[in-house]
Amino acid sequence: MRPPPARPHPRDGSIRTRHGMWSCQDRSREPTSNLLGGFNDGPAPADNRATQRAHDAPRRDERARGEHDTVVGLAASGRTPYVVGALRRARERGASTVGISCNAGSLVGQVADVAIEVVTGPEVVTGSTRLKAGTAQKLVCNMLTTASMVQLGKVHENLMIDVRPTNEKLVDRARRIVATAAGVEAAVAAEALTASGNRPKVARVMLLAGASAGEAERRLSEADGSVRRAVG
Repeated sequence: MRPPPARPHPRDGSIRTRHGMWSCQDRSREPTSNLLGGFNDGPAPADNRATQRAHDAPRRDERARGEHDTVVGLAASGRTPYVVGALRRARERGASTVGISCNAGSLVGQVADVAIEVVTGPEVVTGSTRLKAGTAQKLVCNMLTTASMVQLGKVHENLMIDVRPTNEKLVDRARRIVATAAGVEAAVAAEALTASGNRPKVARVMLLAGASAGEAERRLSEADGSVRRAVG
C-alpha cells in the first residue's frame, strides 16, 4: 500500500503564497497571474511540491522580473538562503524588493529595499514557525495585498468596486456594492450591472455620470481605472 502524498508544511511558504493569490482573485477583474506570482523553495511554482533541500541553496532565481515589479521575500528566520538569493537577483534586475522576517536586523531585511521585521519571539513548539511567525507573516501579506488592490483602483471608499461576480454570492455582493456606491435602489443597480456586462466599476460610473457602458469604459481608461477621477 502506497503512503498518501505528503502535505506541504506551512513553513515552506505555499500556504502564504496561495493566500495572496486567493485574496486578490475576487478583487480584480485582471487575471491574478498578471498581478501576483509566488514561488517556493524548489524549481516548481508554489504548490504542493516544495523541495526542502533547496532551503540551503542561495538560488539566483531567474523568475525575478524587472523595474516594474516588486519581489517580496518571506523568511521567518530572516536568513533562508534561497530567499536571500532571490531578493539579490531581483534587485540586480531592477525590481523593488521587500523582505519580511520575524527577527530584527535580519539578512533578508538587509538585502531588500524595504525590511518588514515582525519580532514574534520563540515559538511555543521550538522551530515550528507555522505558529506565531507564520501567522504574523500572513497578516503582513494581508496588508500588502489589500493596499496593492487599493492603489490599483480596485477599491472605492471602502468597497471592492472591481469585484468579479463569478458566483451567486458575489453577484449579490456586486449589486449591493453598486447600489451603495451610486446611492440607488437594488433594482436600478442590478439593471446597470447587467448593462455593464457584470462590471461593478463600469456600472457605478454609468449611474453617477449618466453614461453608457462604452462611455463609462472610456472614462475609466482615461482615469487609469480610478472611479473617482472617471466621474469627475
